[in-house]
Amino acid sequence: MDFVNKIIKNQVFITFITIIIVLFLCLIIYRVLKHLFLKKKNLIRLVKGVKDARIYTKVNLGNKLDDLTPGLEYTFSGWFYIRDLDYKYSRPKHIFHVGGPDGSDAAPGVWLHPKNNNIIIRMHTHNREAKSLNPEINLEINKNCDIENIEVQRWIHLGIVLQNKTMDVYINGQLRRSCTYNNIPKTNDTSTIHINKDGGFDGIVSDMFYSNIAYSAPTMYDLYRKGHNSVDLKHYFSKIYPSLQQLKSNAANLQKCLTN
Repeated sequence: MDFVNKIIKNQVFITFITIIIVLFLCLIIYRVLKHLFLKKKNLIRLVKGVKDARIYTKVNLGNKLDDLTPGLEYTFSGWFYIRDLDYKYSRPKHIFHVGGPDGSDAAPGVWLHPKNNNIIIRMHTHNREAKSLNPEINLEINKNCDIENIEVQRWIHLGIVLQNKTMDVYINGQLRRSCTYNNIPKTNDTSTIHINKDGGFDGIVSDMFYSNIAYSAPTMYDLYRKGHNSVDLKHYFSKIYPSLQQLKSNAANLQKCLTN
């Protein structure tokens, strides 16, 4: 009888130990899978509300772009309103780029075309020829993801979604272009996002953000449907642009000063 009891006790102990080991292994597997596939969602506001698109803004994210590693994913989203394409005519008009100040290694980089209403989109990739991606220097380089005929004097929602070697470009919630690169897009050593550099463009930027998650097509459409930060355009522009009456008054005052 004692022998049987010992066997039963040993079996119970072995079963208990086995359960503990299995639970421990399950916990390790869960943590590994969570680290690999369930990374923490990181959403960073780059422009809150609205801003004058002629004014340069630099956002230094420190180590917050650590998730932008080769083969992973991210999303840039924002609204912009183009008031006048004649502003800085014949020169590219900067919307934003991630990378060094000169935009040569933009990943990604977005500009308005110098002479029309197209959007220039550039992406630095591994093993790319060492030519600048700044359209101020190389306008015709890597045009495979440009977007044509963007409407002027209307709010436009732009979404850029990168996943591995594929970049999807959304305009007003609709996929306008999908570009697959030969090499993996390269992340920059810098964690700086430049917005409206070198005078930007004549208009407004609103509600711009970055996320380390590649948003789905339905999510991009939902972002568009939610809309932008509400602003009275007539009132807003009247504050940042002098009226014709103001210009005449300023000219008259200047003339008085010169004649006195």
